[in-house]
Amino acid sequence: MTLAKVAKKANVAIATASKVFNNDQSVRSYLRERVLQAAADLNYQPSMMARGLRKKQTNIVTLGIMQLENPYFGALAQAVIKALADKGYVGIACIGHDHIKDINIAACACGSIVSQALSESLDDLAQSGPIVTINNRDPRPELASDVHFDFASAYHTIVMDLKQQGVGNIVFGCDLEQWHVNEQQKFRSVHQAFEHVTRQRPIVLHDPLATLDYLKSNPQVDAVFCVNDPFAADLITLMHANEPEMGKRVKVIGCDGNRQLWGNWTVQLDVKQIAEMAVDLLDQRLHEGDKHEYTQVYHPIAIKA
Repeated sequence: MTLAKVAKKANVAIATASKVFNNDQSVRSYLRERVLQAAADLNYQPSMMARGLRKKQTNIVTLGIMQLENPYFGALAQAVIKALADKGYVGIACIGHDHIKDINIAACACGSIVSQALSESLDDLAQSGPIVTINNRDPRPELASDVHFDFASAYHTIVMDLKQQGVGNIVFGCDLEQWHVNEQQKFRSVHQAFEHVTRQRPIVLHDPLATLDYLKSNPQVDAVFCVNDPFAADLITLMHANEPEMGKRVKVIGCDGNRQLWGNWTVQLDVKQIAEMAVDLLDQRLHEGDKHEYTQVYHPIAIKA
């Protein structure tokens, strides 16, 4: 089915029918109704891609969320694509920043949403359209709006509860390559809360097995703050399988709320809310120009199973 056939059935010029589907308000209402009725009768669906390519911009939004195998990031990607669809956009998940750049050019994308983007990657992406970052480790408002995560209240709740239980010595479970950003965004305040007891730099264990070995050699440690729930779940499984008494004694704290581990704290990240905030920021950048917001703050919450 073509636009020409719709125009013929509505007895209007092709240019008039085209204006209707491009939401041109200059078309008289009775002509608009005739065109839309003809389109409905013929089951005509305008090609959003073709229209966008003619305008040099589509309703496509590229999505850069790495580590999709991680339950949190996988759920976040799905939530962002759903939130985009609810506002009339089409989200395309991309693998790496080069892929985002290629799709932005090939599909004339109208913008990008990226998670934990490094600032040096934003310069290239900004040439193709507005950008929204999700919890960017180094926000650059001149290039992108950002959904900022404020973990302070969630970890304050957890720390206060652990101190009431007599916890005084803690370590952190985190891949060493990810430590810097996680210390900056999440764990610095946690370490400072126990610093008067530990009087040392944070101790960071790079995987659950290394953490178990460290706990065996350092029985004074009574809590482990983990970078995510899968790390926490694996550590708990190892402790109960190899050191049952340690599993009863050592508190394990996760982060992202994907797995609520019985008797343990985690920090819940509501991917639906995060996605809606990111899409709202992008929508503002596309429609409000310089009047858009540069930051929205998301507050994760502490939950205990």
